[in-house]
Amino acid sequence: MKWSPDSGSVVVVEGNDAVRRKATTGASEWRVKGEPGWFLREAAFSPTGDTVALLHFQEPLEQVGTALDIRSAADGQLAEPGRVWSVLGPVGGHTPILHDLAWASDGRLAAIGVLESRADLFVLDSTSGWAVATEPTVGNEVQVEAAPVGGALAVLGPDGLVLHELGVAARVIRPGPVHGLVDFAFAPDGRRIVMLVNTQLSIYDLDTQQWNPLLDGSANSVSWGADGTIAFSWGGVVHGINADGTHRRVLLEVGGGQSIRSLEWSPDGTKLALILVPRYRD
Repeated sequence: MKWSPDSGSVVVVEGNDAVRRKATTGASEWRVKGEPGWFLREAAFSPTGDTVALLHFQEPLEQVGTALDIRSAADGQLAEPGRVWSVLGPVGGHTPILHDLAWASDGRLAAIGVLESRADLFVLDSTSGWAVATEPTVGNEVQVEAAPVGGALAVLGPDGLVLHELGVAARVIRPGPVHGLVDFAFAPDGRRIVMLVNTQLSIYDLDTQQWNPLLDGSANSVSWGADGTIAFSWGGVVHGINADGTHRRVLLEVGGGQSIRSLEWSPDGTKLALILVPRYRD
């Protein structure tokens, strides 16, 4: 689930379809159905909002394949050059199998991919394909997030969190091991990161290179809004707190035994997208 840059809509994967929905009404603006034998795994808007990347996945017997489509955000139709990259082959081949996307604010499309049984960060080059960012690496990396501005990328693996800034050597900013409930998000200014590790929320300042504790408490997802509010969820409640630890409050509460997952503030900070998990489905 990813927001459009203008905060007017979200693109979500529903079953094997990618759907663009209006943020105010939930009405479908377009729908792209997955191809037979392939499964839609993820979708992401470009920083300009003109295009959407769709990641497809296939796992037939002893082979694994992924394919990336670039589509018009206006109508969901294939854009030029359309399917920019595709691979189908044995696990551990010479091209990465992708499973997580992040479109950097400077226009680079990044992904976590598995190459020769090891997961790492890859960045798409329109002429040469996917190039691996190998230094430093922190084991098998599993998640990548992009800063709203400034072009930075943060990559999580079981052994730590790595920061990739433009023009700066990549560095491990949170050594591992990192296990359990883990989530992280950039601040709107792209110069801080809030990170949840089990029952602790902390903030990393990219300029001072220091971590500061925010609070201890149960949470399973976190997002940083444009007005400075950090939202985090636990059970059926979304809490909010300021970056300095003040003004903790309840932003949203749902009933019926439902749980809240995958919080995402809209870029303008006026809306909060989330996934509701029905009772007994945790």
